[in-house]
Amino acid sequence: MTDLPPGTPSTPAPDSASTPLDSAGQHRKHGERSVRVAVLTVSDTRTEETDTSGQYLLSELRAQGHEVVGYRVVKDDAVHIRSSLVAFAREATVVLSTGGTGITGRDVTVPVVESMITKPIPGFGELFRMLSYQQVGARRCCRGRWRGWCAARWCSPCRAA
Repeated sequence: MTDLPPGTPSTPAPDSASTPLDSAGQHRKHGERSVRVAVLTVSDTRTEETDTSGQYLLSELRAQGHEVVGYRVVKDDAVHIRSSLVAFAREATVVLSTGGTGITGRDVTVPVVESMITKPIPGFGELFRMLSYQQVGARRCCRGRWRGWCAARWCSPCRAA
């Protein structure tokens, strides 16, 4: 038997009576139960009072025991989006955004976030477009979807309820 450093999970031998956890199971078993989250809504028409997607995300995050450390609604403007993301990255482990992912010239959320990502995580865009297509069909599957690390924080767009 090999000596493992303290805290290293071990996998039982194949003939062991217990079943080893798969990778996802290991992550769930040892992962954080709660994270510090900020929510950014990008919209030229919504306010905090009318932002149903942002309010839905806040409600669900709190119901699942996560700590919401920031929430803001900003216009679809590169300076406002970037400054909000930078501020949120100082406080939050995860930043979720909703809105601003259309394909018109006015929609700048995706290029702003892409310019901030220091370690892209390929494949998530394709996965989320596939899942969106399965849920809502072609009307939304063209929206930008990205995931990655920016300023040492996880950044991710959402399409809430």
